[in-house]
Amino acid sequence: MPSGYTYSLLKNQMSCTRSSSTETTAPDFHLHNYYEIFLLLDGEITFLIEDQRWQLTAGDLVFLNDREIHKSINPGGKMYSRYGMHFNPALLSSFGGEGTENLLLAHFDRSAGPAVIHLEEPELRAAEEKFAAIARDLAAGTAEGFIQAQANLALLLCSFVPARGITPQVPRTHSFSDRVIAYLQALGTMVDFKLYD
Repeated sequence: MPSGYTYSLLKNQMSCTRSSSTETTAPDFHLHNYYEIFLLLDGEITFLIEDQRWQLTAGDLVFLNDREIHKSINPGGKMYSRYGMHFNPALLSSFGGEGTENLLLAHFDRSAGPAVIHLEEPELRAAEEKFAAIARDLAAGTAEGFIQAQANLALLLCSFVPARGITPQVPRTHSFSDRVIAYLQALGTMVDFKLYD
């Protein structure tokens, strides 16, 4: 891969962690073979997804599929807290009837909506409780815990279906840095095609 990009493979079917930091956790642009949900609990950071830049504040929820290059940065160096969840989307294939998986994964499809939504109270607290429950379920290290975590993931995603009127966020665009990022990504894309032949 080009210098500055990394690709990660999911070792487990699902992971969920809460952490706080004054630094960014992913210093380079990267992508991975799993889906990711990032919930900012407090503080402010900048999140770059492909050629878009998002200014995140507490309550912002980011949905990333397995094809999106992304990076978080904390230019101010202030403390922020977040939940990060990674999962194999195939875990949701057994829930509900026909078309349910598409409903649960709607926010990961860029043709269906934006990558970032904002949660106000009480939706933010409800989401935080689900993330915490999933983290506890997975930490148990049992088959029952994994099944419960999988069910809680489905319930969490059900609460964010686009029809529920959750506020979509708008990326910052048209700045000089956005144009530079777009140019560099275009160069990287030309290199990537050669690597993936």
